[in-house]
Amino acid sequence: MDEIRSWWEVPCIAHFCHIFQKPLKLPDVEIEELEDALLLDDVTNPSLVLTELFTTLLNGIIDKPITEDNWRMFAKLHVEWRCEYLNDKWNPFGENREFKDLTIRQKVELLYHLCHWRLELADVADHLRTMDGPSLRVDPVGKDIEGYTYWYFYGTRLYKEAPLNPPKPRKKKTRAPPAPPTAPSSTPAQAKGHRKSSTPNTLAKGKSRRQATPTSTGRKRKQKPRSRKQEVEEDGE
Repeated sequence: MDEIRSWWEVPCIAHFCHIFQKPLKLPDVEIEELEDALLLDDVTNPSLVLTELFTTLLNGIIDKPITEDNWRMFAKLHVEWRCEYLNDKWNPFGENREFKDLTIRQKVELLYHLCHWRLELADVADHLRTMDGPSLRVDPVGKDIEGYTYWYFYGTRLYKEAPLNPPKPRKKKTRAPPAPPTAPSSTPAQAKGHRKSSTPNTLAKGKSRRQATPTSTGRKRKQKPRSRKQEVEEDGE
């Protein structure tokens, strides 16, 4: 069932039957009803829904009486006729296969093609002139950033349609790695040691300047004149 629900042709067939039910005298088939009919259809227990749907479509396409007993044969004959005279490539009845040999997927594809072939006939154009344009189409409900289109049918099914040319995945912008830190000209320890080593040199230079400063100018200093008291004392000695 999950596989059938993923086939977008199923809601398209149900929508076609809903729109053209009155003008083409088609059965009004719901999506779930069509899915159940496809699963339960068997040679010994044929689905009445599929029988009515195939019979009504073929009666509008082939100018011969189509009944519940011969519609499978005429479905095969019409597909083979289109391949031979219209150069159609699609043919599930190859290698002498019969309707009973078709897979569920091929039965869905056959129904979908019959709906399109029915629209190609002239009487459909006359019916379309009397119908409301917006009611003939289903608009998508939206599209996402990756280009997928979403379709909502009858308030029950949401389908996602993949884009024909999917966009290329966007590349994530990568930041350039940070540049490695440059080595300083000297480490704090080296700078500290450099200051220590420069201090003695500075002191040495200062000391040398002090040593180079003469303590005497080489000139005799003038003696102060001796007082009379000092002279008397010296004479007394």
